[in-house]
Amino acid sequence: MKKIATTLMLVLILVACKNPNAPTNTVTGEVLGVDDSYISVNCSDEAKGNEQPQISMMYGCKVRITDDTTFSNGNMEDLSDDSKVKVKLTKKMDIDAQKKSSLNVTAKEIIIK
Repeated sequence: MKKIATTLMLVLILVACKNPNAPTNTVTGEVLGVDDSYISVNCSDEAKGNEQPQISMMYGCKVRITDDTTFSNGNMEDLSDDSKVKVKLTKKMDIDAQKKSSLNVTAKEIIIK
């Protein structure tokens, strides 16, 4: 019985310490701003993870556009505030509202919706 209780306690500790945000390779949202080599995208869904739904804070990801970034359904000139996009990242990222550096990502592909 003591062994089962110890095992259950260990499982609970591991679950409690686990980051609720799973690494993702995409960000989907509305464009908040456009610059020469960056766009800002509302990435609140990815940044909040399992936060309570009543939290209404918005998070913006700074998406770096490189020479290797490709566009689908348009190009850089077609982007404006309020455009809807899906951004495929160059690598999986753990986007976490608590870690501001994780809100800076690099785009592999930008799909304009």
